[in-house]
Amino acid sequence: MGKTSSNRGSGTGPRGKPTLQVQFSKKDCLTCEVRPRCTRSKTATRCLTLHRKDQQLAVQAARQRQQTQLFKEQYAIRSSIEGTIGQATYKLGMCRSRYRGTTKTHFPHILTAAAINLKRVMDWLVESYRSQTRLFHGCISQIVSTNVRIIQPRVGQ
Repeated sequence: MGKTSSNRGSGTGPRGKPTLQVQFSKKDCLTCEVRPRCTRSKTATRCLTLHRKDQQLAVQAARQRQQTQLFKEQYAIRSSIEGTIGQATYKLGMCRSRYRGTTKTHFPHILTAAAINLKRVMDWLVESYRSQTRLFHGCISQIVSTNVRIIQPRVGQ
């Protein structure tokens, strides 16, 4: 523990940001008693990719903020909608559109929201829920357009 790196060089990360690549010597790394905590490799040495100090401090501040009660309350609201957005995006193809511009893409988004709501109404009628998370019926309609209403099924008719 506490060894000096043997090789270092500058590079760029996957998003083009400057990074510092640090590598330790094989002699120091293979004989270290805490090696299993550093790497899973049997033969290679430990390599680190370090970001600039301001970026690292920003990441640490974000991680600390995620532990606060206020963040957890705000994230609970967000997490209830993320399943719906994921369903619209990946299952129903809202990632790609055949048209450009908000005027032409608005109608397919409305149809997708209606399909999600129809699926949820059918699931509600047969009491077959997809997950154990909170059900937030019609939330995609509120995102896509404020003019879309949810048609609640009439019970007893």
